[in-house]
Amino acid sequence: MDVKNYKKAHKEIINDCINERIRQDKKFGANRKHHPAEWLMILGEEVGEVNQEGINYTFTFNDSKEITRVLENMRAELVQVAAVAMAFIQDLDNHYFDCPTICTSCEQRFELEGMAADDDCNYFCQECYKELAPIMKAEFDDLVRKGEIETNE
Repeated sequence: MDVKNYKKAHKEIINDCINERIRQDKKFGANRKHHPAEWLMILGEEVGEVNQEGINYTFTFNDSKEITRVLENMRAELVQVAAVAMAFIQDLDNHYFDCPTICTSCEQRFELEGMAADDDCNYFCQECYKELAPIMKAEFDDLVRKGEIETNE
């Protein structure tokens, strides 16, 4: 199978994994930094949920609706496994290897040393940071003014 057909055949799966990564980033924050052992525990927990659905499938007899539900759950859990694996790879690339890091805003690769980071470990190239810093500062000041966050000052 050539790359073009491969990509086309797997487009829905890849889109589901990317959408799950987006959901996880919204829930847990983008560009998280974990110790590799922590990532392995997170990944293992997700694989355990796939295993649970495998057990459910094995012991579900003659109920086509239940079998379908279990298989749908298994697929959803596998998408979560793939998304966590993607986050793990991104974390290794961004924090453990001496390699370029992706700007959270423009999604281009830059050397880490020349990048700025916010408190959520989002990395920005100098051009994007120059544009976004005043906006982030205004949003931060607004949250402080509303009493939604406290400063350490």
